[in-house]
Amino acid sequence: MKLENQVTSLELSKKLKELGVKQDSLFIWIDFGDGFTVKEKLPAMPDEGFAYHSAFTVAELGEMIPDTSSEVDIRWSKGEDVFWGECFKFGKQVHLIGGEKKEVDCRAKMLIYLLETDII
Repeated sequence: MKLENQVTSLELSKKLKELGVKQDSLFIWIDFGDGFTVKEKLPAMPDEGFAYHSAFTVAELGEMIPDTSSEVDIRWSKGEDVFWGECFKFGKQVHLIGGEKKEVDCRAKMLIYLLETDII
């Protein structure tokens, strides 16, 4: 499987950075001047001169998204070839993300929703 299929899309990675998500991941989208590509983040990665955004994995997003709390319950499901995410607040569905081809992008969109609505 291609690395690009295992991490958040460039668009969602940019949005997560814009929302203030700490840029701490195993992989990054980086532009060396010829367009963005996914690379492993190295400990000595230069901060200056290169635009980059964390390319999060499912596991990394799983650490950031609460499964359940006294107020919020997040549920995940998989259809034939798509992933779904539901957010329930006080027992009522408040947000649905559906039809994503990549589980990681489904989870990224849920995290974006949770951050934008101040749920987390």
